[in-house]
Amino acid sequence: MKDKFIKNGIEYVRQGDYYIPNLTVPDETEYQIGKYGSLRRTFLKEHHNWLYSTMLMKGTLLKHLAETDETCHSTLKDMMSKMAEQEAETELKAAYKGNFFKRYL
Repeated sequence: MKDKFIKNGIEYVRQGDYYIPNLTVPDETEYQIGKYGSLRRTFLKEHHNWLYSTMLMKGTLLKHLAETDETCHSTLKDMMSKMAEQEAETELKAAYKGNFFKRYL
């Protein structure tokens, strides 16, 4: 009997009396996954397990999590800068109004 054979593009390896498919996850590059990537991973595991499993088997999960983390960080950075601009405008208006009324009192 053969120890290995390929059928339908899948390699099978003999383990005792059974042939088991030799499936491996494709090699992936290293990605830095932060807080938001980890939150996305947890969400996919708990609510979309089929999508999580599919992405894991195709080898696209880590890339997706890294992109999600990067997108969230850039959105947060933009929001913080806009909030800082609005706060600066509010402080500038308040200072201007205060000086304006002091002149006439």
